[in-house]
Amino acid sequence: MNFENWQYGVIPTVFICVLLPLFLYYSYWLFISGIIGLHRMEESTRWKYCIGEVKNAEIKYMSFSEDYRFRLKKTYNYVVDDVEYESNQTYASDYLFEKEYKSLDQFPKNDEIFLKSNQFIQTEKEKEIQTGKKITVYYDKNNPKRSCLINKINSQVYLPICMGLFFGLVLTIFALKLIGNLTE
Repeated sequence: MNFENWQYGVIPTVFICVLLPLFLYYSYWLFISGIIGLHRMEESTRWKYCIGEVKNAEIKYMSFSEDYRFRLKKTYNYVVDDVEYESNQTYASDYLFEKEYKSLDQFPKNDEIFLKSNQFIQTEKEKEIQTGKKITVYYDKNNPKRSCLINKINSQVYLPICMGLFFGLVLTIFALKLIGNLTE
């Protein structure tokens, strides 16, 4: 590499040397996580099923700029070959994105008005009727510890795949052109 051809100032150099690798990493992380999630969801469409029981349900939340999304996280038990298992996976790929949802214990005090929203009230009502309810559990016959409640492909899994691939390719082409300029 010939750094005598380097014609960039301090701010572009910081972007190229620090932010570009971080953006590349994040783009490919999105892409790879999406592919793994899609694979797990597709794999779960061939799993066997049994009847399980919801033991506990907890409301979790995720914040969006100035709004919140609430969801019910169910813990359920099921029996396969006289062995009892416990899981909390709704989709086969939930564990990939579980960190995005937080417990209500961590809900910001200054935003408690959202706890009176229709979405939260609906989720709370659903929580009350879920405990003790019999449900269909899909499990991997080769590894019965792996289970889920919904064994179909969630179309939202395509968003991180497309975003990661698009931004990853654009940033990679940019980086390769930049490196090409340094090798001249």
